Amino acid sequence: MTHNEASEPFPTFQDLADSAAMGIGRRALARYYIQRNPAASIRRHERLGTPLARKVIMNTVGRLVQNRTDRDTRYRLNQNRPPMEAATHFALHASVSNEGIHLLGIGYGAEALLTNQPGYLMAAAAVLTAVQVPIVAVQRYNRARMIQRVDEQLAAGEVFQQEYRNNFGIDGRAYQTWQAAQTAENPQAVQAEESGEQPAE
Repeated sequence: MTHNEASEPFPTFQDLADSAAMGIGRRALARYYIQRNPAASIRRHERLGTPLARKVIMNTVGRLVQNRTDRDTRYRLNQNRPPMEAATHFALHASVSNEGIHLLGIGYGAEALLTNQPGYLMAAAAVLTAVQVPIVAVQRYNRARMIQRVDEQLAAGEVFQQEYRNNFGIDGRAYQTWQAAQTAENPQAVQAEESGEQPAE
């Protein structure tokens, strides 16, 4: 449920995505990559067994590459960032770039399957394509978990640091835009909240 539907005092990740200043292309990418209902997405992936695939990946490839936690990597949260910014950055950078790479792998494998005669190359393409699919699912599962985590932090009243930025603009700028929109839509309620009074029905 979004802020506007529930009249909650804080925005959701989706509210900030809707408020962020993006061009048409980036907005289209955000609509694809950002799950509007992270809880439902998490439940769906749990039914599909995505957490098991994630465990296998993290215990193999995840142990071999970029296992550091003091910087931004594709496999771990950056412990040097505030928690909400670390989760947001991982959702919008690490998992997005990982998914994009593996989607290209699926596309390449599918093209090879369609254009080659049966043989070793087709078998290799089939294996390549099959391996990429669960990895893409893991990226979407991870992203939904991070978005849900950010929603919880926003609901607790946390805000982005002023200097934090990401490529989708889902940061302090979007938060300020969302706040301005709330004030414009219902200035009396905002004034009452600031003064500690109950808004008029």
